[in-house]
Amino acid sequence: MSFEFSVGNRKQGWFRWIRNILGVALLIYASCSVAEAQEQRHLQHILVATEKVADRLIEVIDEGRDFKALARKYSLDVGTKILGGDLGWVHYGAMEPEFSAAGFAIEKPMGLGKCKTRYGWHVIQFIETRGEPIENPPKPQQRDQSQPTNNPVTPVPVAGDRNEDLEWTIAFSKRSVLPGEDVELVIGVRNKSGEALEVLDPVLWPLGLIVRYQFGKLNVPLGLPKGFDSKKMEMRKIGGKEYLESSFRLNDYADVSIPWPIVRVIWRGDSLFGRIEKHAPEIMGKPDYATWKSRWRFYRSEEAQFNLLPEVKPEDRWFLCLFSSGRIWVEVKDVGIPGLRQEIIQQVREGNLNNVPISLTQGQSIQFGVSPGMSGGVSSPLIEPSKKFPMELGTFSVMPTGSADGLKLGRKFSIGLGRSPALAAKVISCGKVVLEEGEPISRIQERIAKGLAAELTLSLAYPFDLLPDKIKGACDDAFVEKSTAGSVVPSTTNQKPQFSDNQGKTPPRPVGAPLPRILLDTTAGPLLVELFEDDCPNTVSNFISLVGSGYYDGLKFHRKVSTNKSRGFIQGGSPDGTSAGGPGYCISDEINKKNKALRGTLIMARKHTEPDTAGSQFIIGLDNLAYLDGTYTVFGKVVEGNEVLDRLQEGTVIRRAIIKRKRDHEYTPAKILTVGEK
Repeated sequence: MSFEFSVGNRKQGWFRWIRNILGVALLIYASCSVAEAQEQRHLQHILVATEKVADRLIEVIDEGRDFKALARKYSLDVGTKILGGDLGWVHYGAMEPEFSAAGFAIEKPMGLGKCKTRYGWHVIQFIETRGEPIENPPKPQQRDQSQPTNNPVTPVPVAGDRNEDLEWTIAFSKRSVLPGEDVELVIGVRNKSGEALEVLDPVLWPLGLIVRYQFGKLNVPLGLPKGFDSKKMEMRKIGGKEYLESSFRLNDYADVSIPWPIVRVIWRGDSLFGRIEKHAPEIMGKPDYATWKSRWRFYRSEEAQFNLLPEVKPEDRWFLCLFSSGRIWVEVKDVGIPGLRQEIIQQVREGNLNNVPISLTQGQSIQFGVSPGMSGGVSSPLIEPSKKFPMELGTFSVMPTGSADGLKLGRKFSIGLGRSPALAAKVISCGKVVLEEGEPISRIQERIAKGLAAELTLSLAYPFDLLPDKIKGACDDAFVEKSTAGSVVPSTTNQKPQFSDNQGKTPPRPVGAPLPRILLDTTAGPLLVELFEDDCPNTVSNFISLVGSGYYDGLKFHRKVSTNKSRGFIQGGSPDGTSAGGPGYCISDEINKKNKALRGTLIMARKHTEPDTAGSQFIIGLDNLAYLDGTYTVFGKVVEGNEVLDRLQEGTVIRRAIIKRKRDHEYTPAKILTVGEK
């Protein structure tokens, strides 16, 4: 392990001792020895100033308000706001004693508790548990602030909610890293004041990093590097307006080995001191420790990112996830042009397709590309229209762009909007959209048609093994020739919807067996629902198949409608959180007049003026909805958890949807196909 430390551009010799430290290693993960056996709890919290505010938050959470949204709005701590209060998995004793006691005293998942620590009042929610329960865990009492304590840390008043005399930055030497490679970063601090200030020994700085795999996949524990000796820790001075930086190998502090498209990293002073107290508590005995902590705990950096992905090999399947008014999933194929697929994936991995504008050639394609100043691209061969991937709706192509070295490929791209011989002669098709979440292509066209700007906000690259399960299912048959024996493909002429089986309906289902049941585990509480398979078999088949694929896991109820006279309904099941989202297909209505739209019933959502347009979205009646009787498909009802209904709010999350009971047959729904699908 080596470090470089500079003031301005001057190397400092007094950092050489770090290279020669030998000794007994401290474990990077202090909790690893107990994590497997001892109980761990997934907790989240909100930090507030008074008990009165804590009690009020508990009230509104009990009424169904989203915990994470409240944490982002009301928490006093910046880091808690960023993470929505999510602490991840913690074991007893990892937090403040009062916090551990309160968090592990909550009896049931989704239960709430509160406690007071030296930082303020905490509202705590217990999500789930793993490991063996602790037998008779200690129950420390609240500290009596009027009594002396043996703890060498004494409170130091802090003016304001953050200090800005020191500006902290983090940067990675490479945005894209291969598994097994060193992840190198630089942490820098600039003294914005005119006075010299003390800073902690740089070897401790990485303890302030929060390393989080994108979309909440994993919070990575951090610890001290091998050979750390707290007796040699020194304070350093940084002059007024000067800049200090130090280079680190992140692997020395954390296990960053799990491949993932993007890893988010920020630096926070409160995290730094929390880990010092956990991994090197002897530092707390230093005379000025309380002063350092009271000043430093309000510092934070901007976010930096890197991704950790394998090389692109010819035999592997690679996909792009493009964010713009929804998500567009594209499989990128190897079409025999050396280096082209690797170049496309690399441009994405380097972040060169983030925050780039989208343009439209009406009726032909939408286009986007890397900024003109960026390098890259492979030499363009003579273009021949692709026979394997003809230009049609959803075709992904590369467009040649000029450079000083001639035409290049891999810098500008298009997604086809239909058959276009003129465009096909100018591009090289090398893939196809395999799934849209939220109809983004249509919405991009609508925005541009209205004179509004459209932008590709984020682009990620995934090897097949890392795809979310619901995307894998949609991609399994990508670019495989499909038999048309069991399907009818609509033409572009006016005709009735066609279905994915020969009869236009699902096979008859056996009647008499108990009806299927699904558990919706929501952040407002659990709902057990029974599905009316005998009355609407295809709708139930569709719902069960989506539940089984994990489609609903993590989705929010995005819409609640009520009036002074009716509690109305709540709507969910959209992958992009809007009323336009869906699974990429429709199913036919199955209206049974005996099934009324009552409180607690599940009803398929669809376009109000167009029948047979339901997909994945559904509503739950919070009152009797007689105006839907006979026009919408009522396919189930809540049989346990009716008390939860009034706690459902916009933003309530379906953490998991679980099949609790189903009949002994396959659940494969008949789907209404759209133009161009096979």
